[in-house]
Amino acid sequence: MYIKFLGTCGGRFATIFQTRSTGGIYLKEEETRISLDPGPGALVRFHQEKIDPTLLNAVVVSHCHIDHANDAAILAETITKGSTRRNGVLIASPSVVNGYGGSAPIIPRYYLTKLDRVISVKAGDSCTVGNINITATPAQHTDRTTVGYIFNGKNGKIGYVSDSSYFPEMIEIYRDCRLLIICTTRPLNARIHHHICTEDAAELVAGVTPETAVLTHFGLKTLHEGTKKQARWIFDRTGIRTIAACDSMVIETKYGIHVDR
Repeated sequence: MYIKFLGTCGGRFATIFQTRSTGGIYLKEEETRISLDPGPGALVRFHQEKIDPTLLNAVVVSHCHIDHANDAAILAETITKGSTRRNGVLIASPSVVNGYGGSAPIIPRYYLTKLDRVISVKAGDSCTVGNINITATPAQHTDRTTVGYIFNGKNGKIGYVSDSSYFPEMIEIYRDCRLLIICTTRPLNARIHHHICTEDAAELVAGVTPETAVLTHFGLKTLHEGTKKQARWIFDRTGIRTIAACDSMVIETKYGIHVDR
């Protein structure tokens, strides 16, 4: 699988100030192409990276917060060739599809009707896009419908831990993942509810023991403290290769796990 980080920051203020991009993650395996958590600027980042977004097969969203879902509607429009062709799949938490807490869905109903499939998932649900099986995993976040995901392709499983408080059951959930991507919004000594900090990420990595762990979705404080410092701290305590993602970084998992920054 080919994975490109179109954006590696998140949280309110890093998103507002665009300290880094918030374009989410692009995954490709053979002819299957997925946009994962496309925040503000995702469409622009696709074009900057010379990736044709009209070839996407699916948009996958963990929850309705703007830093994860802002560009989901325009990418739905893109997949359907400007709403001229029923095509593509949206896989998302119920909050994205149906709204949450009295708010409207983040993707207008008009665009949802143009897609070939709209799949609202809760933890434990699975579906397939092309040759990738996608399983939703539990999370504990302010949007209570939030999910993470496991992408199971030809070369094994890739875990994506979205915004969530850490809970010990995560270790078994992501146990077999070769690559573990963790939204690490907060740095050392700065834990807050509903988000993973560096200490939480270290406990998760130590328990799961993936071949490689990748930290992403950094908040403003984490960027200020230094993302590489967080990754080094986790490696020193776990012995697991841990990488702080940067915008445009590429990971390929076909032969081992190769990282190109």
